[in-house]
Amino acid sequence: MARPVRVMIITDVWVSGNAKTKGSMEIINKATGAMKESVIGSSQWRALMASAVRDDIAMRQPPVAELRSPWPGPVAVTVLAYLAPPQRGLFHWPIWSQAGDLDKLVRNVLDALGSTSRNPRMNGGAIVDDNLVCRIVAEKYSAEGLRAGVQIKVETL
Repeated sequence: MARPVRVMIITDVWVSGNAKTKGSMEIINKATGAMKESVIGSSQWRALMASAVRDDIAMRQPPVAELRSPWPGPVAVTVLAYLAPPQRGLFHWPIWSQAGDLDKLVRNVLDALGSTSRNPRMNGGAIVDDNLVCRIVAEKYSAEGLRAGVQIKVETL
């Protein structure tokens, strides 16, 4: 008989702010290979999410504190993004031109959860690497009348 697997929450955190997508990298100097993100504020948003994840993990009581950190096994990630609508118009769904693609919003979240960036500010340390994500549930909403931000939940599988 198989032993039941105990699912544990690694992090469940709200990050307030205007979510930014993971942009493409653009070469700014061919001679040196220097690159920059194509989405202004993407790196700062990732650092903010990583910091919130690190803080949440540090505050959690056992059994999460007993987990190996960063988690080396398969995980499920839930991302609920509440996007600030433009100043003009009513938007029930976040489909205005600058809302961003859901997959690119999720990419930035997944990168913030990892622990492999050379820049420690960019590492949330929840998981070893985002290739460990085996299940994703992601939704985006208009934050009309609500705070803009992202709810991020990571659970072991």
